[in-house]
Amino acid sequence: MNIALKKSLFMPIICGLPLSLLSAKYICAEGAKGFWCSTSKMGVGTYYAHYKHPKINHFGGHLSVSSLYWKERFSIGADISGGLGEQKISSDFFDSAPKNSFGGFLGFGLYSGVNLGDFLKNEIQNPFILHFSTSFHFDNYGLRNNIPDTLFFTLGAGLSSIKTIDKFSLEYSLNYGYVVYGSYRFIERKNPNSLAISRRSESTIGHNSHEAKASLAITYNSFYAKFSCIYRFLDDSKEVWVKKFSTDSATYRLGYPHTHNLITMLEVGYSFGEFGK
Repeated sequence: MNIALKKSLFMPIICGLPLSLLSAKYICAEGAKGFWCSTSKMGVGTYYAHYKHPKINHFGGHLSVSSLYWKERFSIGADISGGLGEQKISSDFFDSAPKNSFGGFLGFGLYSGVNLGDFLKNEIQNPFILHFSTSFHFDNYGLRNNIPDTLFFTLGAGLSSIKTIDKFSLEYSLNYGYVVYGSYRFIERKNPNSLAISRRSESTIGHNSHEAKASLAITYNSFYAKFSCIYRFLDDSKEVWVKKFSTDSATYRLGYPHTHNLITMLEVGYSFGEFGK
């Protein structure tokens, strides 16, 4: 027995406070070991990010792809997103950095969890999931900037749920991630007017680093409006000593202060494909 349920499901999207319209189609089927459901989707949209130290306002476009599979008792999923855009730097923390530049981000997440909907007497299309997550994130602040690139990995947990009423559904998701490893990567050039990289230096981010995500969505038929947010706190990085290009003896310190980040996104897209049959 196969049924096509056009409903929406939240999949955490790295990096943002998104307000989005996205097509999301569920495929549910009955197998030898009971019902299962799956969804895969792709979306494009815009995003806004605000960073401190230095103060950066980042605007751009992004692409997001995600898939989720769940049964009465468990779920697994993955998502990937990337974006490019213009950033305006309004801080003098890095005097030699251009005030406007072009940069972007890339994020990837894996999720596995327990569907508690069966214990709550929910139907299969109304899951209540306690999930565990791992994610990777990379930020680039411009090819000619001396602002360091950011790279980090998180481990975390969260809750997500769907409540369906006729053609509407209400969705929410909460997730916390602890940054188990992160670093700033400084790219240095002898000639500031050239893109040729002379040296890369790495400064490890401190252990008091965290990420929190929240999302709320309302769906009608295959389209939904979604508002979500990511707040990120990254600790001071460990200072490293680097030799100057002009001499073999002179050195200087590279490091980065703690920073608060907030990202927002607006996304539209379409649900595609089905698997598990």
